[in-house]
Amino acid sequence: ELGQLADGLELLLGRLTAVVDSSDADWRNLAPDSLGVVVDAAPHSEALDGLRSRLDVSIAKMTALEERLAAIDEEIAALRAAGDAVIWQFSPLPPFISVAVSTAKIKELVEKMLLSGERLSGDRLGAVSGEVKLALDAYGNAVEENREALLEHDGLYEEATSALSDARQLAGDVNEFLFDPDNGALPQNIAPAQSQDPFPPGKVFRDVEAPWCPEMVVIPGGRFLMGAPEDEPERYNDEGPQHEVTVPRFALGTCAVTFAEYDHFCEATRRDKPVDQDWGRADQPVINVSWRDAQAYCRWLSGETGQRYRLPSEAEWEYACRAGTETPFWWGAEISTDDANYDGTRTYGNGKKGETREQTLPVRSFRPNSFDLWQMHGNVEEWCEDEWHDSYDGVPSDGSAWVTGGDGRKVLRGGSWIDNPRILRSAVRNYRSPGDRIVIVGFRVARTLTPQGHGS
Repeated sequence: ELGQLADGLELLLGRLTAVVDSSDADWRNLAPDSLGVVVDAAPHSEALDGLRSRLDVSIAKMTALEERLAAIDEEIAALRAAGDAVIWQFSPLPPFISVAVSTAKIKELVEKMLLSGERLSGDRLGAVSGEVKLALDAYGNAVEENREALLEHDGLYEEATSALSDARQLAGDVNEFLFDPDNGALPQNIAPAQSQDPFPPGKVFRDVEAPWCPEMVVIPGGRFLMGAPEDEPERYNDEGPQHEVTVPRFALGTCAVTFAEYDHFCEATRRDKPVDQDWGRADQPVINVSWRDAQAYCRWLSGETGQRYRLPSEAEWEYACRAGTETPFWWGAEISTDDANYDGTRTYGNGKKGETREQTLPVRSFRPNSFDLWQMHGNVEEWCEDEWHDSYDGVPSDGSAWVTGGDGRKVLRGGSWIDNPRILRSAVRNYRSPGDRIVIVGFRVARTLTPQGHGS
């Protein structure tokens, strides 16, 4: 976990300075909405090089610390668990690197930003700076909470605090470089551009300010590898071939549709309400709803709001679930019942057995991913728009739903409270008939956005 934290520190300078090569095709594809005010970075190349050198020192300290921690792995399990939570404080990445590309590709882009960039963007720097501070504070808390365990090993606590101190000093100096009127790279007489987009990436909104209207979040467009690599443990054949997909930005429900939201629809349309298995309604995910029921809800919601609501495509669902990651789950390669609601008597990889709850949980249980989406893994399977196909041969590459050539069955994603954790992986696909209503299936809604972010 601390090794990944070191990778996060390597992104730190690139994220704060956002130096870009405007001639690079990758940049143009990844950053349509992120530029804002830009200024010439060339006069600041010496300062950037100095900060880069200091970043290398910080990473070396983090790497050395990781090696020592690995040597006493079992004795610092509590610190490693705390470290896992810390890593994700670095997310969400700003939109220009929030696509699902490999770590190597991200590092390559960061190098271009730092060393061969031509322009310096001031957009979103304040927000990113705040994220970094939170991440460093969380790391510091993890170190202090495990102080006694670290002190049992000669010099380990000192190494951890030294690495933290270096990272904090570096973050502070980057902030000074960017924002100080005497030393900063951003011209103080030019205010950062204010986006005219009413729906920038990451914005959380409701089209109608009423509890029956689902809360949505804007998902930034980007490219990702859909499906599982052939060496992913317990991979199914229908998860391939892995292929690149470009997903335009769209909005997705932060949570699965709840009983409270769906019950309002039933009352408004005089439909029978689905049964809740005596597990409760309110903020529990609606269950016992078919694909056709979900379609009817989307049509009704579109009429009530004047916007186009629909089920997500399978590609949109996986892109949003992964939120820029390539691991089996958005948080990593292992899973526990502290992460999701599933059959805790079963394990995946090196994970351990845990709690089996035998029913759904409220939609805001556990932690959201870096796109601010709750319970993309487990709790209830979620309907998608697509027809079922047993491989990706012939699948659209533009993120749209694959609605031709199937046998009438519809795609489900995410796994449920009753499932083996293998079924909860980001790449896993399932299917059912469009009229099926069962206790493990619900849905979340998507909303189409135009390129400028307005409703269509």
